[in-house]
Amino acid sequence: MPFTPTQSAVRVKKKVIPTNIEDLLTPLTLAIWIMDDGGKHPSGMILSTYCFSMKDMILLQKALHTKFDIETNVLLRKAGPIIYIPKSQLPKLSKIVAPYVKKHMAPGPIVKNWPGKKIYGSARPLGAGLGRPWPAQAEHVL
Repeated sequence: MPFTPTQSAVRVKKKVIPTNIEDLLTPLTLAIWIMDDGGKHPSGMILSTYCFSMKDMILLQKALHTKFDIETNVLLRKAGPIIYIPKSQLPKLSKIVAPYVKKHMAPGPIVKNWPGKKIYGSARPLGAGLGRPWPAQAEHVL
């Protein structure tokens, strides 16, 4: 069942996670989420989820674990909570999202763990390539 406008954040003027998030999360939606809100962490990667409540964070954690067998933690930041994915989980996560992630849009930790593909250069630092063209040699392996 797709995410519908009646479930949207606009209705309640605050972003909320739908209770059926486990049904809505697919490898493709997870890949899009990573390309949009993923980022480097010194010992793994993060998903920016600052605007959600702790109740929603627990719902997201449970969905990631149940659906994809991905272990996560919630880290509290001044701006709000974020989902942290430890380095040990990145090879598994990379295999799940690899068919859908454009390497030039992936956070460095995902690129470093790319399953069975040649990677050109090092993993991009967070924010690299945004607003600038990615090196042409990387395009043919996407």
